Amino acid sequence: MKKYIFILIICLIVNYGYSQKGISFGASSGFTTVDKEYGINGNFFIGYNTSKNIIIGLDGLFNEVSENNIIIKTNILMPYVEGGIPEKGMIKEKLYFSGIIGLGFIEQKALNFEENSGTIFLGTKLNYKLSQNFIVGIKTGYYFSKLDNVIIGNLFLNYKI
Repeated sequence: MKKYIFILIICLIVNYGYSQKGISFGASSGFTTVDKEYGINGNFFIGYNTSKNIIIGLDGLFNEVSENNIIIKTNILMPYVEGGIPEKGMIKEKLYFSGIIGLGFIEQKALNFEENSGTIFLGTKLNYKLSQNFIVGIKTGYYFSKLDNVIIGNLFLNYKI
């Protein structure tokens, strides 16, 4: 049921974004640390540009970590707010930092257990603007929860409509 609600939300955001021309979406992949075990994650995000400097959106992270021959799957769904000032970057309008904060839902599964919890994300992105529509960079951050905390370091590609 959660997957269907999530797909509906994504479809509504995409539809609204196309009508407003203020949408951005992207994907990233990189390394994850869950309870001192390392893995590779996949991440996608979709956001609405409320202004030149602020984006609100929805972020999803999927991760698998193997610990003592047990695979722990971590799924995170999180609304977020991102803010950055491209004009004040290291290279004006090209290379700049942005901060991200979010509050969401984390789910961890293994062989015979499944746990859910709330999570808070604090992170940063180093953005490089390739063109008017494409941004690449590095996204790092920390998901705090009562379950195992998750640390990420990803390379991302973002497309702005």
